[in-house]
Amino acid sequence: MEELKILLINVSDSYYDFVTGMLDVAKKSEYRKNKLIDYIKSNPKAKTSDIIRYTMDDLGLYSEYRENNKSAILA
Repeated sequence: MEELKILLINVSDSYYDFVTGMLDVAKKSEYRKNKLIDYIKSNPKAKTSDIIRYTMDDLGLYSEYRENNKSAILA
């Protein structure tokens, strides 16, 4: 987890809530942690918005959120 934390802190437009949020995403799944590390290493110029978009789209967080919050979305 320390490697990911360092990578997140070193994103050019990094901020505290971004780092803590991404670490929270990563600690729930070893797969997500490894994919995030790979993405950041493969895209060293990625901004926070790029990384967030990656977690939402490619890692399926948006779909997971929708599935877990159907009643809130439909309200």
